[in-house]
Amino acid sequence: MTSVTFYNHNKRPNSTSIPPSSSGVNYYCNLKTPTNWESPSLELRAVTNGQYNYAFMDGTYYFVDGYTQITNDIIQVELRKDVLATFRSQIMGSSQYCERSNVAWDNEVIDNMYPADWRKYQIVERVSMGFGTGQYILQIAGADGVNFYGMNNTELAALCARVFSTKQNDWWDTLVDLVGDWATTNFVDPFSYILRCIWLPYAFSGDSLAMQIGYWNSGTTAIRISKNANISSTLVLPLPDPYTDHETYRNSAAYREIELFVPGCGNIPLDADLIGDAPSVLVAYDVDTHGRILGRVSAGARQLALIEGDLAVEIALSTGTINVGAMGTAIATITAGIVGIATGGLALPAAGAIAAGGVVSGISSSKTLVQTKGGQGSFSLPSAYPDAILKVSRRETTEKNENVYGYPCYQTLTLNQTGYYQINRPQVPWGHYDEKITIESYMRGGIYIE
Repeated sequence: MTSVTFYNHNKRPNSTSIPPSSSGVNYYCNLKTPTNWESPSLELRAVTNGQYNYAFMDGTYYFVDGYTQITNDIIQVELRKDVLATFRSQIMGSSQYCERSNVAWDNEVIDNMYPADWRKYQIVERVSMGFGTGQYILQIAGADGVNFYGMNNTELAALCARVFSTKQNDWWDTLVDLVGDWATTNFVDPFSYILRCIWLPYAFSGDSLAMQIGYWNSGTTAIRISKNANISSTLVLPLPDPYTDHETYRNSAAYREIELFVPGCGNIPLDADLIGDAPSVLVAYDVDTHGRILGRVSAGARQLALIEGDLAVEIALSTGTINVGAMGTAIATITAGIVGIATGGLALPAAGAIAAGGVVSGISSSKTLVQTKGGQGSFSLPSAYPDAILKVSRRETTEKNENVYGYPCYQTLTLNQTGYYQINRPQVPWGHYDEKITIESYMRGGIYIE
């Protein structure tokens, strides 16, 4: 006769859980012959009624696999060894290399157990570039090199009113008095000193001075801008909901695509792996008097990209003369409507809001030939795209059950804490061959220390 303790113990087959000894009921049984200790068969009087599912006998734990009625008062019980419970103390004292666990994990390792949902969705963050009424900037050649003058709508209108009017006759007369040779002055034009005219959505500061154009006093005032002047700014674009803790890997490039749009610079793809769990993207940039924008994009201490672009809207200025002697008619125009801008008082001209050019007649005929400065730009970019935009596309994963299957771990752990462990190349020095093979199989599939 053999003493067997029976239990009602609900446990997973891949668990080291054992029942409290006080919850068991002892019976004396006969071992069938022949039998074995891996899956022994027992006979006992039918007092259990088949209500037990677990047993302990001679230092070994068993699952009850089934009951067979032999006679009216004798039943046969089939047992199967529970190797994880039997070798529980040895397993919990061992150190194993764990691929997954809910006790410890590596936040940066991508969790390939849960497929990504490739239906991407996009989150957009916008931050204003701070564009304002802007400023017209003229580059004027002078004795000390090229000077930069900033003008608003009113000041530019005053300049245009003087240049494109009969007052030009006064300019020529003054120049003749100074130079004394009308033939020479045929090749001297105030426009030859205007190298470039642009409009920027930002305004530079400086001293307000009378603007000189070559020999000519323009009769208007403008802001004298330092040649090395820059307008500096920093934008902070928050990143939506960076993942933390054991889901940090979902901030990686495998799960996020991030793109930055900066007016004048276009779309810039950003490396999600470098951004990591940073809460925001910073854009620090400078705009110079030529309208060039240069900057750096960073996240935390990590530099992501260098940006370069152009915010300048080219303004075409031109003068023209048809020299036909006494029948001459002088034409002076601002190509594509600079007169319309100057007199219309537009704060920030929108696309299509620029009037057609103006024509002024009656100017003395013997002047310089046609001369044009630059090509006409478009106001559509600063008008339609005044913001820096951060676009984040994220791939979501399916419903997860990390408490059951753990997280990527890839480190050696001692299995002495309650939790889930999936083990690579288990080290099992206890038990006979079949027991080792069974324990190793459970460990590779994942076991619960309970």
